[in-house]
Amino acid sequence: MKKFNYQTCLRMSETLKDEMTKICDQNAINESDFMRHAIKESILNYSKESENGFNQLRYA
Repeated sequence: MKKFNYQTCLRMSETLKDEMTKICDQNAINESDFMRHAIKESILNYSKESENGFNQLRYA
């Protein structure tokens, strides 16, 4: 397991948490790994959109 030197807290709705838990259970992955991957993908997409002038923030 890789250790990370930064930790943050995330609040989410019960519905969002339940969906994430279901996905993680079905794919046998940790919720923290899922969140790291989702955040990474969001940042990459955000960066691409800002280069094209279509930058918009999206909230779940």
